[in-house]
Amino acid sequence: MKRKRILAGLIAAVLLAVSGCGSGHLGAETESTEDGGYELAKAVYPEMAPYPDEAAFTDEKTGEWNQEKYLEAYDAWWKEKRSAGGGWKGHSRLFEKQHPPFSPKK
Repeated sequence: MKRKRILAGLIAAVLLAVSGCGSGHLGAETESTEDGGYELAKAVYPEMAPYPDEAAFTDEKTGEWNQEKYLEAYDAWWKEKRSAGGGWKGHSRLFEKQHPPFSPKK
């Protein structure tokens, strides 16, 4: 019983020591955030057309939906998404390499 208490105390001490080590300063290359934490790097997202909102293509008076204009906006969004590397572009080669039995025959 005494060994269990000693072991539990050692584990608690180690956990407290490890959790306290992360609260120090990280260095000059980091910036402090509003909540007091630190960020190592800021994410950079590509600029692209927003996903089209279906409600914006509905006429409020008549309630008719303009499918042509919606599809134009959707095609513009999809074209920019594909050019930015979104979707499955390039993933098929990885799949073929990892799963040869399921790959199409050439």
